[in-house]
Amino acid sequence: FWYCGGRVLMVPCSRVLHVSAKRSPISMGDRVKAASIYHNYHLVTQTYFTKEQDRELKKVSHYDVISSDQHYQTITNNTKKILRALGCRIDFRSLRQRIMPEVESYDGDTMLAHTAITAEGCLTVASHGRPNYHELALRPCNTETPMMYTIRLLRDQTLRYSFKCLDWGYKPLKFVGCHGMGGNQAVHHDNQKKRLHSKNRTLCLVYYENNHTLGGEHCQEELPGRTSYRNSNNQTFSFLDVSFGHVYDDTVPKHS
Repeated sequence: FWYCGGRVLMVPCSRVLHVSAKRSPISMGDRVKAASIYHNYHLVTQTYFTKEQDRELKKVSHYDVISSDQHYQTITNNTKKILRALGCRIDFRSLRQRIMPEVESYDGDTMLAHTAITAEGCLTVASHGRPNYHELALRPCNTETPMMYTIRLLRDQTLRYSFKCLDWGYKPLKFVGCHGMGGNQAVHHDNQKKRLHSKNRTLCLVYYENNHTLGGEHCQEELPGRTSYRNSNNQTFSFLDVSFGHVYDDTVPKHS
């Protein structure tokens, strides 16, 4: 760096964007992550993120092992004081909007709603004891801790859990890696009928009464007095009416 004419500039309120690699080129032995990496996670999120964003990041990064450490709390508080003294905006949202608007965020700019609720319960995730197995599930709602339900409807017409997208190609429905091309991962919410459906209303969210799982069946109008149907595999199912407990604005995704 120095041999190539590099130099250090002191620029107040500057932002440094670090794109992290999936794997570290440096061996850490038996440790999952070095303490310095946890420290950086904590410092950035505590300084720039909202409390809700910070709580959600803990679920996917597991850096909260140091969150209660008094030493790191002191460093974070001192950093905030310096930024305020310089007149800097402590707002990660403005950075995301200007520099990386395509990156998923937990704020109202990219998210329409979260906490999906039906008459039977809340939509959440069942892993069945397998860490990487994310199946869409229906469970009793816990209104005291709504943040435990991390199902989110985003403006890009995906339904997400953490950094995975719901895919209509699985039965029962599962959350898999997002490919950003719509298709089987395009999810729409019909605000009038309170239904989640795939692109062009091909499939609607249903509840299979035989094995208590969730899947997609061809959308149809319910006949008066009839809520249960049978598909070609002789499975009994009923359509689910879905609303959202935390809506960020009145925008409803337009049907393709």
